[in-house]
Amino acid sequence: MECCSHKVYIKSKAKAKDKEGDYINPDDWEVNSDELNHSFDSDDEDISAPKKVKKRVKKQGRKFKNDVDTNVMKVNMSALGSEDFTTGDPVLCANCSAVLNVHSHLEQPEAEGEGDDNESRVWICEFCNNKNEVNLENHEVPDKESGESNLNYILERPEDEADEHKLDEEVKGSAPDITRDSSETPLIFCIDMSSSMSNQVTPSIKGDSALTRYDCIAKGICDQIEACKETKRKVGVVYFDSDVTVHGDATEKPHVIDSQENLNDEEYLYTNAEVLAETHMSQPANLTYKSLSDLVESTKPRGSTALGPGALTSITMAGALGNGATVVICTDGQTNAGVGSRGAYRGDSEWKDRVDKFYEDLADNANKHGVTVNLMSVKGCDCNLESLIVLSDQTGGQVNIIDPQDASYEFQSVLQAKTVATNVTVKVKLHQALEFKNELAQNLSAGSTLLTKKLGNVNEKTEETFGYKVKDSDQLALIEGFNIEEFSKIPFQTQIEYCRLDGTKCLRVISKVLDTSSDAEEVKQDANLGIVAVNAAQQASNLAREGRFREAQALSYNNKKFMKCNLKTEKDAAMYKAFKRNMKGMYDEVHEQNNKEELMQAAGPKPGKKKGFFAKMSDALSSNLNKQSHFTTEKLGQM
Repeated sequence: MECCSHKVYIKSKAKAKDKEGDYINPDDWEVNSDELNHSFDSDDEDISAPKKVKKRVKKQGRKFKNDVDTNVMKVNMSALGSEDFTTGDPVLCANCSAVLNVHSHLEQPEAEGEGDDNESRVWICEFCNNKNEVNLENHEVPDKESGESNLNYILERPEDEADEHKLDEEVKGSAPDITRDSSETPLIFCIDMSSSMSNQVTPSIKGDSALTRYDCIAKGICDQIEACKETKRKVGVVYFDSDVTVHGDATEKPHVIDSQENLNDEEYLYTNAEVLAETHMSQPANLTYKSLSDLVESTKPRGSTALGPGALTSITMAGALGNGATVVICTDGQTNAGVGSRGAYRGDSEWKDRVDKFYEDLADNANKHGVTVNLMSVKGCDCNLESLIVLSDQTGGQVNIIDPQDASYEFQSVLQAKTVATNVTVKVKLHQALEFKNELAQNLSAGSTLLTKKLGNVNEKTEETFGYKVKDSDQLALIEGFNIEEFSKIPFQTQIEYCRLDGTKCLRVISKVLDTSSDAEEVKQDANLGIVAVNAAQQASNLAREGRFREAQALSYNNKKFMKCNLKTEKDAAMYKAFKRNMKGMYDEVHEQNNKEELMQAAGPKPGKKKGFFAKMSDALSSNLNKQSHFTTEKLGQM
């Protein structure tokens, strides 16, 4: 858990005055909607932090206020591969479920057995002040002298190891024998073979045939198959057009699903795919890569687009092959056959909801089995990613709209990120005097002091950020015996529940305590603007997904303004420029989407609908939102 600044900024209640008697409030970041009608990568040389709070002149348009400061933290998932495990089980606060750690205060009753190895102690929770009676052996008490603020616990071993590890607590705390390499987890390409894939994307040169969409995609896939030729990774191919054709590892006769009844039957497709995982995915790539490459190169597009049945079959097969598998869905058009398409729900007025529900359920199933789903769409096509994107969003996958001629590079960039953990849920705990800001309401609980996010599958470069602030004075007044002015240290804790690639369920607990400061300039001295940039990208994406387009723009704009006002080094300046380049696509697409929404609203709102659901979201916007939700500090240095 990395902090943007070495101290928590607590905005002072006192307002200083300048020599003219005007109040100075450098944190008043209010933006008028008229200011959002510009391209995000403009130079904005006139940007400066607001200096004085006077009576505001009324302007046209809506106003948005989003205070930007250094109260931001980042959690990196690279440490989930740790082999170092803590003895015993996590000790939880009975009131708020915080985990006992090196920063916790334990009181030992004087009357109780002095020198006993197993003693009763009282833990006053640093987050909620609840008094917890705990019984711990001495070796289970977090070692303050070590200064280790990270704890790793094994919650549950894989079923096939359960009997093998019914040992004493000392062994339970040791690391399991895990050697599964994420580079050898199963990989299935689910490829659109509909007739539109035969459309040309390049003109013929010197008598050579022009390349089609499929030719370009096939080249990218063959390059990835070639990269696996010296591994034991199981690689398979599933085609979909009017039918679904399962070639798997290309060692068995293809299995064709061509009955409309079967293509519309989810239960059949699930059951059939589980069987096919055994019969058609038995050999590793070092034995099959040549047959697979020949297959991909020789097949020609035809027919309709049974994307739903193809995706369901591929994801179920991948999940049956083991935790950590990857599915890459390559398509250039909207599904129009089988489950997940309008045709499967003929006569149902709620067909759109049923289509969305199909892909949501499929994403849940992928998550349950540790499958990462990546979507590769073709530039210039309309694939209705708005419905499909849940497959990637909920499984930790990526969404790329590719130029067919750059397909090899695009495939490599997507598949080079190796999964380190699956079924990942992150919980971040704040002290009761703080609350999260700019997070989705459904992810918050315990008075906005607990943030819970399901990330699906993560790789070693995955980062999650969160912003927080001190609660309003009326809320602070409800905390018994609490005075914010006397509060000099604030605890934070992140709990990450996850499943390793061998199936072991684990918990990683990261705890930190920071000093406080009411001096805005002091906390900005060592501010990490990279963390500010990543947090802005991720949270703007969250707001836009909810249809809060103007708020997403305002948040992006104000974070850009904050960065611009606090550049101290050449590195800061480079990150600022990279941030603008990164956010431009999403910002401009969000602006265009907002205009569509407002035009449709002006024509008359649809009953039961809300902003963000009038106009279909473009593929470009869907892709950009996914991109920003996966943005990392490392990518700032690559732009």
